[in-house]
Amino acid sequence: MSFIQIVGLSVLQFNYKLVILMCIVIVVNVSYYFLERKNKNINGLRVISFFTYFFLLDFFCSKFIQLDFNKSFAAFLSSFTNYSMILSFLSGVNWLKFNVFLSGFLMIINEVNFMIRYQFHVFELVPRVLDKVGDPNKEISIDEKEYNAGRFIGILERILIYIFVLENQYAAVGLILAAKGFARFKELENRNRAEYVLIGTLLSTLLAFVVALITKEFLK
Repeated sequence: MSFIQIVGLSVLQFNYKLVILMCIVIVVNVSYYFLERKNKNINGLRVISFFTYFFLLDFFCSKFIQLDFNKSFAAFLSSFTNYSMILSFLSGVNWLKFNVFLSGFLMIINEVNFMIRYQFHVFELVPRVLDKVGDPNKEISIDEKEYNAGRFIGILERILIYIFVLENQYAAVGLILAAKGFARFKELENRNRAEYVLIGTLLSTLLAFVVALITKEFLK
């Protein structure tokens, strides 16, 4: 992870401020690596790490620090546009807006998922398997199949909501929620599963809406 982040930061203008940022990123990564090994609440730590990186980038990309793109590297890349139709086309793309859109898209897929799972563990809403040997009404272990299926459905749901909100198609969001409610109707008979589905859906929808609306403001 640190290697990928350092490579990404290397496209910025090299100076002592960039070196400090690289060192901080490495220290943060190593710290969270050891914390995750000792702490069972991985989702909570990843939510904290997200906000840590967010504030770090917000500070280092501010006017006070003034990190800038490496102009030599930019000129090197632009020199290839004469030899490739694809690169020539990409040179006309508004990369600032593309990066804003991509940041929001990746956030609803990954970071939002950690936030939702963290809330499930805090309120003990994680789907569990019934004890087939002892008490049949007692839930013992986490139902990984249901948990992973819910995660996949949630990601697809947030992607669609994200795109529809950016396109001002709010009515389509209602159709998504109605379709999900119809598909999960039988599970609502079980109170624990009903809470898991309802809270998960509401959290997923709310966070996708918030990210999409913030992204939409930056794209104006």
